[in-house]
Amino acid sequence: MRVPGVTKRDQETDGPVLSTDFLPTILELAKIDLPSGTVLDGESLVPQLNGEMDQPTRPLVWHYPHYHGSEWTPGAAIRVGDWKLIEFYEFDDAELYNLSADPGEQKNLAIEEPNHFLKLREQLRQWQKNLHAKMPQPNPAWVAE
Repeated sequence: MRVPGVTKRDQETDGPVLSTDFLPTILELAKIDLPSGTVLDGESLVPQLNGEMDQPTRPLVWHYPHYHGSEWTPGAAIRVGDWKLIEFYEFDDAELYNLSADPGEQKNLAIEEPNHFLKLREQLRQWQKNLHAKMPQPNPAWVAE
């Protein structure tokens, strides 16, 4: 992403970003204050665009508490460094991957790495709590065909 007047020509960054980073970035570039009491789950990319930081060190979190037309079922994921935890709400299950050793997420390390598993699961729960994330609820009117 290059923003005229913000970045230098041909400047690149390898830092990961999320789509939820776009709103705080646009607000900062437009010099619009966030209404008080509003909680955002993204962070402004302006420091990265200005070359002030190469990579964010924050956890990256994805939260999908609903079905949305793909094969993905309700769930969430959190990535901290090379570690990624994926939760599947429908199955009450979670998987853990070390992305530096397994970028294709082929070897679930949940059993072999219980400390990483529990730490990431707790971080994900805390993020959900802090953001008042909506969690899936059973639909009492649903009838299996």
